[in-house]
Amino acid sequence: MDTPMIARTFAEIAHRYPDQWVLVEETAWDAHGHPRRGIVHAASRQRAALHAALQVCHQRPQVKTFIFYTGDPIPAHLTVVL
Repeated sequence: MDTPMIARTFAEIAHRYPDQWVLVEETAWDAHGHPRRGIVHAASRQRAALHAALQVCHQRPQVKTFIFYTGDPIPAHLTVVL
């Protein structure tokens, strides 16, 4: 990763890594225990590309990680029927 290890909000991360899967080390949580800020360890358009970085993060047992997609969860050209 070519960016410094700075804790950012998830909105900042989504802005910096558009339409990508992002592996984040959680650094701050809200009152309900949901992650609020984190350090990006890897980002890629392919989720599988995060696997090696995830393994490195989890060599430290105290680290909590979060993986999320920064783009639209459902592409505009698809219709979901429930």
